Amino acid sequence: MKKTVVYCLKRGVPLFGISLTRVICQIKMKKYIQILIFLLSSLSFSQISGTWYWNFGNYKHSMELDLELIGIELKGYHCSSFYDGNKIDCIESNNLLDDCSLLLTQVSLNVYQGTIKSGFSDTEGVVKIAYSAVTDEILFEVIQDPLGEFYLPNNVTLNKTP
Repeated sequence: MKKTVVYCLKRGVPLFGISLTRVICQIKMKKYIQILIFLLSSLSFSQISGTWYWNFGNYKHSMELDLELIGIELKGYHCSSFYDGNKIDCIESNNLLDDCSLLLTQVSLNVYQGTIKSGFSDTEGVVKIAYSAVTDEILFEVIQDPLGEFYLPNNVTLNKTP
């Protein structure tokens, strides 16, 4: 297996001090794809940070997420309200250095998976958040329910708060 990644064809051109008229280089397609994925994911990293909301039935049920991307970790807090505010599942803070209710890791481009801690039952479940750069929305999905009673929506689309 060749270790050389870049192949160049020199035509009348010196490299490093020799006058080159033309250098044609081919880089393996895999490297192009890796660079493209990195650039695209870099653009969307900062876009997922912020406040996201979902509501159903004129706020009969609602959820708000405060998210911040730190490296490949997505941290944040949630607040869900169900049955016109009679059931509230919240863990909120103004400091993301505190214990977060959401702690997720990037599993693929714009997709994060990890734990959510219910403020109602004080137990953890597994969730996935997928960000769409095209629609500027996130899909929130509960993969594994927290133990006990909890109030979190499942498979809902959240919009960014302006």
